[in-house]
Amino acid sequence: MSRFRQSEHQSNINLHFGEDLVEVKTQNLFMSQALGSVIDLLDGLLDRLIQEKVISHDDPIISSYRKAMETVQKSGLRLAAPVDPKAPVERIKCPVCDAVLKVQPGKKAERCDWCGYEFE
Repeated sequence: MSRFRQSEHQSNINLHFGEDLVEVKTQNLFMSQALGSVIDLLDGLLDRLIQEKVISHDDPIISSYRKAMETVQKSGLRLAAPVDPKAPVERIKCPVCDAVLKVQPGKKAERCDWCGYEFE
C-alpha cells in the first residue's frame, strides 16, 4: 500500500470517528437535558410537599436524594433543562486543548467537555 493510500485511509477513519463523536455528544446532551428537566420537576414537587408540610425538609429520603444529586453534578454530569436556542451564549477557549466552549449567561465554565480540564 502506498503512503498516499494510507493517508487517505486514515483520513476516512478520522472522518467516521468525528461523525460518531458528534452523534455521541448530541445524544449525551439530549439525555442530560431530559434528566435535567425531570430533576427540576422533582425538586419543585419536593419543595411543594415540604411547603405544604406533607413531608419534612429533613426527611432522610430527601437528604439522601439531594446528596446523590450533588455527587452526580460534582462528577461532571450537567443536569440542565433545555435552554432557548436563540438566547445569547458566551464562548470561552480551553487553555489546554483550545476547544471553544459555550457558557450559559450567569454561569462560569467548570470543566472542558473535550479534555476534562477543570476551570478555577
